[in-house]
Amino acid sequence: MHRVRGWCSILALAGIAGILCLTLVEVVARKLFNYSTLVANEVSGYLLVLAVYLSLAFALKEGEHIQVKILVSRASKRTRDWLALVWYILGLAFTVLLTYRAFVLVLESYKEHAVSLSVLRAPMYLTQSIMLIGLSLLVLEFVAEIIEGAGLMRS
Repeated sequence: MHRVRGWCSILALAGIAGILCLTLVEVVARKLFNYSTLVANEVSGYLLVLAVYLSLAFALKEGEHIQVKILVSRASKRTRDWLALVWYILGLAFTVLLTYRAFVLVLESYKEHAVSLSVLRAPMYLTQSIMLIGLSLLVLEFVAEIIEGAGLMRS
């Protein structure tokens, strides 16, 4: 899982770099040549989805998801561990639900041959699959964190 997280974070970074490059090309093309790529905005949106969803599992492992620690920081170590485990279980339940809905969305888009409403006419199931992959990795990371947390609770 460590290697997969690493590759996903590299792809997410590449997505951000791609957005930067596309935006630069679009701005230069418009200002200097009065020309537009017509797809920079759409592709940048897809790259943003790539960057966000492929970094979810990495962010969870690194403890970078948004946390409110004002009350938890006053609790004992054991209480904090229990609260973290409860949070991981709730997060897993919510993410499983999201992953299921993403799977249904991808399947429906594939069956209906749904495409984007732009000149690119990109198959939607391909771009939606990025969400499914990112959420599936997040589910696996939640499971790993729960197993690790439960092991700590026993010791």
